[in-house]
Amino acid sequence: MSDLTTPNTKSFATRCRAVIHRDWVIYLIIIVFSAGVGLTGLLFSTTANVHYLIYSNAAISALLVGGGFMFVAFLTRLILKLHPRPLLAVGQLIAKVLRRPEEILGFILIFIGMEFFISAFTSLKSMIPILHPFDMDESFAAMDRWLHFGIDPWRLTHALNEVSLAASAMLTGVLTFLYALWFFLFWTVLLFFMIRPDTGRLRQQYLISYFLCWVIIGGVFAILLSSAGPVYYNHLVAGTDPFVPLMEVLTDQNEWLTERGGWLRVWPLEIQDKLWETYSNSETTLGSGISAMPSMHVAIAVLMALGVSRLNRKLGFVFWIFALLIQIGSVHLAWHYAIDGYLAAILTVIIWKIAGRLTAKLMPAAQS
Repeated sequence: MSDLTTPNTKSFATRCRAVIHRDWVIYLIIIVFSAGVGLTGLLFSTTANVHYLIYSNAAISALLVGGGFMFVAFLTRLILKLHPRPLLAVGQLIAKVLRRPEEILGFILIFIGMEFFISAFTSLKSMIPILHPFDMDESFAAMDRWLHFGIDPWRLTHALNEVSLAASAMLTGVLTFLYALWFFLFWTVLLFFMIRPDTGRLRQQYLISYFLCWVIIGGVFAILLSSAGPVYYNHLVAGTDPFVPLMEVLTDQNEWLTERGGWLRVWPLEIQDKLWETYSNSETTLGSGISAMPSMHVAIAVLMALGVSRLNRKLGFVFWIFALLIQIGSVHLAWHYAIDGYLAAILTVIIWKIAGRLTAKLMPAAQS
């Protein structure tokens, strides 16, 4: 394993081979999954839905934003610790990274592979209704109600609306913001582990878990448990839609926030309409595809909490609170049934444990 803090006298070619060998499981997951999506497109005559360069521009933007987040977070941490020269410390860390060109190569290879992987995932997500048409929403809504003592979970999260529209609208606006913040945090944490080989087995465990979560939870289980979520219930299930009141509440709250002219909005209402339009037109674009069960928002939030907790307990606690709020927000904003998040969290922990054991066997001499 490469260490950013000590010199390495081996040749550059030897060091590059060591880095590639270290990450071979990650490359294997990316290649097998991406090829599998392409093969699935051929078998089900849906090759028009398969694309591998959807996120080419977005990936670069995510790299810049995630890098910026890391820079600000690290600098803030140093300032809070009253470091005498915080900018110099940041510069020294960057210099250590640049002194390991083989690690830069390893980062580039995974980053390029990730772009193909995420594009392949989006392609698969767009094909889910073809592979297994949405047919479980009614069952999941009933299961949600049964599990929560006969009450739809969204009524619990929106209970404040019965008391004060203003307070409930502000709560919804904050949950919407946190739901959007998820995208920045998951890129930031992912990039952190990608560029920090000095975290040893933890880096491998996190990256392997990350890719397996998308494959197993967002791929295999999403196909087996094909559902669209509360917001699209009326498009798929005949009869009375129990989520009409939820959508009305969200619309009222969004109007209240809009009238006040603040920056908080219920943005999902617009996104949800665009996603259904894309689905109806059988298009595969950036962020397209509909799938509720299990919740990848919750899965990645839990994964971040697991990984960060191993680095810093206090910060890890913050990420666990964030994961809980994402679970609440997923129901509150009509994206998911509560059980979507429950199953996602359980599966993520299982994948994390399996990845940990696999990493321990692959890197027995590395730090944990």
